[in-house]
Amino acid sequence: MKKNILFFFLILLCSYSLVYAQHVRFRRISTDEGLMNSMVNAITQDSAGFMWFACSNGLCRYDGKNFVYFQHNPSDTSTIDDGLVRTLYYDTDGYLWAGGFGCGLVKINSSTHKLQKLSRLNADSSVFLPSNSVTSIMPFGNSLYISTLDAGIWEYNKKNKKFSKLFDSNQPSFVPYRNIFITPDGIMWIATSTEGVWMYNLKNKELKKYNESNTSGEHIVYNKVRSVFVDAEGWVWLSFWEKGNGVLMKGEEQFVTNVEYHPFFGELLTTGLVSQFLQDREGNIWLCTAEEGAVRFNKKKQKTKSYTNSLSNLESIGNNTVLCAYSDNTGALWFGTWKGGAQVVNPKLSRFGLYIAEDANSHALHNSTVTCFTQLKSGNILLGTGDGVSELNPSKNIFSRFDFDSINNIYHLQNAHIYSIAEDKNENIWVSVFGSGLYVFSKKRELIKRYVDGEKGGLSSQIIQKILITKSNKIYAAASSRGLNIYDTLTNNFHFLIHSEEDSLSLSSDEILCLLEAKNENIWVGTKGGGLNLFNPKTISFKRFLSDKKNPKSLPSNQINTLCYDKLGGLWVGTDVGICRYSESDHSFTNYSHYDELIQSEIYSINEDEKGDLWIITSNGLVCFNPLNGKIKQYNKNNGIQGGEFIHNASLTLKDKRICTGGLSGFNIFHPTEIIDIPNNANIVFTGFSVLNKPFNTENEAAFINQLTLSYKDYFFSVNFSHLDFSNPSQNTYAYKLEGFNTDWVYIGTTQSVTFTNLNPGSYVLKIKAANSMGEWSTRQALLKITIVPPFWKTWWFYTLCTLAAVLLLFLFVRYREKKLKNEKLKLEQKVEERTKELQHEKLKVEEANKDIKDSITYAKRIQDAILPSAEFMETHLPEHFVLYKPKDIISGDFYWMDKLGNALFFAAADCTGHGVPGAMVSVVCSNALNKTVVELGVSEPGCILDMVRKMVVQTFEKSDKNVKDGMDISLCKLEISKEHSATLQWAGANNPLWIIRNANYNEVYEIKPDKQPIGKIENPTPFTTHTIELIKGDTLFIFTDGFADQFGGEKGKKFMYKPLKKMLLSIQNNNMNEQKRMLEKEFEKWKGNLEQVDDVCVIGVRV
Repeated sequence: MKKNILFFFLILLCSYSLVYAQHVRFRRISTDEGLMNSMVNAITQDSAGFMWFACSNGLCRYDGKNFVYFQHNPSDTSTIDDGLVRTLYYDTDGYLWAGGFGCGLVKINSSTHKLQKLSRLNADSSVFLPSNSVTSIMPFGNSLYISTLDAGIWEYNKKNKKFSKLFDSNQPSFVPYRNIFITPDGIMWIATSTEGVWMYNLKNKELKKYNESNTSGEHIVYNKVRSVFVDAEGWVWLSFWEKGNGVLMKGEEQFVTNVEYHPFFGELLTTGLVSQFLQDREGNIWLCTAEEGAVRFNKKKQKTKSYTNSLSNLESIGNNTVLCAYSDNTGALWFGTWKGGAQVVNPKLSRFGLYIAEDANSHALHNSTVTCFTQLKSGNILLGTGDGVSELNPSKNIFSRFDFDSINNIYHLQNAHIYSIAEDKNENIWVSVFGSGLYVFSKKRELIKRYVDGEKGGLSSQIIQKILITKSNKIYAAASSRGLNIYDTLTNNFHFLIHSEEDSLSLSSDEILCLLEAKNENIWVGTKGGGLNLFNPKTISFKRFLSDKKNPKSLPSNQINTLCYDKLGGLWVGTDVGICRYSESDHSFTNYSHYDELIQSEIYSINEDEKGDLWIITSNGLVCFNPLNGKIKQYNKNNGIQGGEFIHNASLTLKDKRICTGGLSGFNIFHPTEIIDIPNNANIVFTGFSVLNKPFNTENEAAFINQLTLSYKDYFFSVNFSHLDFSNPSQNTYAYKLEGFNTDWVYIGTTQSVTFTNLNPGSYVLKIKAANSMGEWSTRQALLKITIVPPFWKTWWFYTLCTLAAVLLLFLFVRYREKKLKNEKLKLEQKVEERTKELQHEKLKVEEANKDIKDSITYAKRIQDAILPSAEFMETHLPEHFVLYKPKDIISGDFYWMDKLGNALFFAAADCTGHGVPGAMVSVVCSNALNKTVVELGVSEPGCILDMVRKMVVQTFEKSDKNVKDGMDISLCKLEISKEHSATLQWAGANNPLWIIRNANYNEVYEIKPDKQPIGKIENPTPFTTHTIELIKGDTLFIFTDGFADQFGGEKGKKFMYKPLKKMLLSIQNNNMNEQKRMLEKEFEKWKGNLEQVDDVCVIGVRV
């Protein structure tokens, strides 16, 4: 008796799971979409990813949009024979095998669509199958095994293409074989209509029969077996015609059948006739039943779920008579039905557990408009709906009506639109009803009290937007138009606080949208139009936080829809224009809406998960936002979300960290850790080509074409393609790139074709990538090499012919000219001899003049070197320094200068107008001006020095009767070392800056900008600026001319530029000054390469 009670309990538990599990969305493919027939007997998928459906009147191939049909044509003997196609198998050689009643056995080449008929009665049985009634096709080794209804089981050897019959003797003369299943180790299980089920070892030829006449381990309850299947764990599943199902568990010797009500299976074995079994990737067993739809059995949890047709739900399975099932290469499950066509369901969508109302099910959600949630201390979840309150028991997945009064047989909240629900510490339930105030129910679901407006101790409004019960059991009720209601536990009455224009500590707006408990029992109050308030119940005062367009650290809007604390104590605020985070340290708000337009919309609710990601309901749907890196992911109905319309604050984080979200089409419960990106491995195929708007025929099907050759006359052609992810193929999106024409991807939305016009002759590669309806981009791409053949006059051979003709003409012309030139040659030789003597004489004159000029320039260099400071002088006063000085010519327009006046050391790097001799002459003028100003006149301030030098230079050049505007750019330093570890630098610059690299921070160059005017004659000159900088030991100064940065070189022959020079100086700061000079010089030569030096170079580095 106890054992039977235990069995009954387990069966009851399984039956609950069978009926009340979450909703699954089936997508139907019917004759409206182009399916050949609404009766689908078998489904398979080929290597390209196309789906194939066996119908009652033929075959069809499906690419997510279009169908290709294979059906009988009486006038064409090459078509499939008339009949019902019952079974399909796709082999590794690219052939589709189909069998059925009337059509027999056929073989179709999937790349060419050529069909071969392999059934023929009264013919050689080694060449043709002697039956037109094929029930199943299974592979093993190099053979296919075909079961028939009237001619036994046959082996087809794919190598020699011969048939041979199994059980040729010692068997009943007629056994109708319903189907066979072969395990990887060669065990064939055979379902018969009259002789039970047989087990045949293909290796040792042993046969074992299970039937009802056997009394030992080979006994089964019924000989009429409809189907047999062996799962991955080795369990053998049977379906009987009239007596349910049976299972032979691995290691057992006897089948478990429905008559025993085995506790592991519950009522699963009593499921009606099963036409096919299937095991999915999760290990679940699917049963295709005759009357109960598709039934899923979870072997791990020992739970069963039935998916049946609902006339009111277009997302249910199309018909309760399910004939077949198939799992495609993405894990999607396909079902063929009797009159409902084919259906597909994507297991990925079940990650977001979806619940909707089921009219015929009293233990399901009773209304799909879900407005709010709360989780009770018991763990149950209360859901506010558009018609009262539902209670969900998560452990049993059962819903019940919370507000049902069994004594009076009434629903207290019938047709009531619920706004908010909360549970107090006494386990009383507070329910806010639109237009009807507050209802309070006891733990036993008895109505205790109702609060309305207009009565003593009542509410300020009949519409309560939000109920908040704090940890200390204080109860707040937010009215939509009349302020904040506060419950007094001593008097059991409410009093309320409203906005006052005269009181700045009052509520900022009477229209409250949300509440959240803050620290120290304070309450956050979000309003519509009044921003955010922090209510202090001790002082009965409100602190206001308002939007200020002039202050970017204020709220982005004064409409506060939702509030949420994160794990770090930060407050997230959802407004009608985006999301922000409040910092208590400086009372500022940081706006995060700029990360993506998805969160620049209206925010309905915010929930944080264990990783710190925010799950945000917006007017754009559900998004997951990572505040640390700004990454965002959107989820919509295609991902399994209830729909596109959500309700404000209809979300909740449960105790087990799952999140509930509700809307107008039901609600979801999901665990964020399970919402991960799953690779999209579905294939992308080409489905057709057209040229000049006419179909372009190819030898093979477009999906098996990887190269396309067109004429230059085919100036207008199109390529069609499809992404074979069938979750919602109309929402698949595409992008293409034609290498040789496009450099970037071109995104074309859901369009499944691309057209090209007037491409130049040549070779191209067309690449197609696609994303499924969930926004997951495929890991695969479709590639098509396209060759445009040029006209003959643009071919290599035509060019060669033209070249040869031109060479021949040229040859003839040359021979003609040779004769003419020989006659003229003699005359020319005489003239050349005369001219040669004259040229030799002139050459001697030029060489002598060139030697004089070069000697003069060399002597000028000695003079210029004499005006430069000596290395000994510089080494004495600047022990740590370098001078990189590289004239473009023998003499230079750049020069460096140094002198000492008292304790002050002056040094400069100057760039005079021009280079070579002109530049050197200007450099002498400028150098003399510097010496006279500093040494003779004693001017010591750098800015004043430059002013005086400019005056002298201008006066010098004004003596000429021509307008001379030559001058120089200069960077001038005055350095005074006053202490052991510090020094004072005064600096002025004309167009050339000063760079300083601090000893304490070698990762940044501090630049002091020069005055943007040269030393020379200009309009409106201004005094030069003197900058004073305090230096410390280890600081490094750099002054320079523009020659280094302006040098062309590198791989692309561009200028070196100042930014790379800064990086170079920073990278070598750990080296001494001599090593720095060597490295700079090496880098300059490497950069210049074989190019000419474009200007004089002068770089001075000084370390204090």
